[in-house]
Amino acid sequence: MNMFEIQIQQQRVLNNRNSKDRTISEAIATIYSSYENELKIVWNDLIFVLDFNSDLSIIFNDILYLINDLDSKQMEFNVSFLSSSFTAKWEFERKSDTIIVTPSIYQGYVLRNGEFIDQENLDSIHSELRIQERDFKAPWIELLNIIKSDLVRAGYNDSLEDIDSINRILN
Repeated sequence: MNMFEIQIQQQRVLNNRNSKDRTISEAIATIYSSYENELKIVWNDLIFVLDFNSDLSIIFNDILYLINDLDSKQMEFNVSFLSSSFTAKWEFERKSDTIIVTPSIYQGYVLRNGEFIDQENLDSIHSELRIQERDFKAPWIELLNIIKSDLVRAGYNDSLEDIDSINRILN
């Protein structure tokens, strides 16, 4: 099996609620407006560096699709992440309780051995991930729990239009 984890900065700077926000993505962009709030996806020998504001707010729905696809027990599926600094497509294949994830990375801040990989070399990365489904899903659920907790701390409640989508996954 391979290495996969999501490293989340423990001390996140949060802004207060904006009453004009209607969706979780808008609320994420509001509360994490500082680009100092970042998370790292560790994938074998690669580290994807994302920020909460411009990346997480945009790929939030993609994360929900990912969890829903895992729960659907489809044998094969893919998920695309389309933010300005993290554009990738991950292909999934299920083999019993193991999933095989093959990434295609088109744009992003990706480290290998502590060095950023040049944008023109991203398409040559081949780093297949073989992992137990529960070990792959757990960090995503932890990230969703942190987002939900931060939304509540910033003053949001269940009035966001798509709050049921995160509540369904976390309950």
